Amino acid sequence: MSVNKLKLVATGVISLALLGGATGCGGVAPTEGSGEVRDQHDAPNGLGDEVEEQIDDRLAVGDDEGVTSEEAALLERIDEYENVSADTVRVVVEGDLAESDRDALAQAVFGAAGNDALGTVQIVDASGDETEHAP
Repeated sequence: MSVNKLKLVATGVISLALLGGATGCGGVAPTEGSGEVRDQHDAPNGLGDEVEEQIDDRLAVGDDEGVTSEEAALLERIDEYENVSADTVRVVVEGDLAESDRDALAQAVFGAAGNDALGTVQIVDASGDETEHAP
């Protein structure tokens, strides 16, 4: 077989493989109603998202039973909830917190979230200091 015929056969095989792969992948995309596609907000990314949702829901509906006005004011200062591990959440707050406010905020997070999986709350304020708190 001549070199030109080999090139032609190789080119044809590669073209068929590429075409076959392209068309084979095209019809498999999940559709919105199939259950295979989920909205990003429907799938929490861990304990941080769960705790944030629980606290936001509790503060939004005014279900402040067991949460003092001081605790609610501290909870509203939280800017961000971050996953650290399966039982630890880091909360980032605006401004600086005194040590007593850190303890009060951590206890407010535990109480308002009511999440049994939450074992440790790390608090970071504007100073960059990070403290860990247990229930």
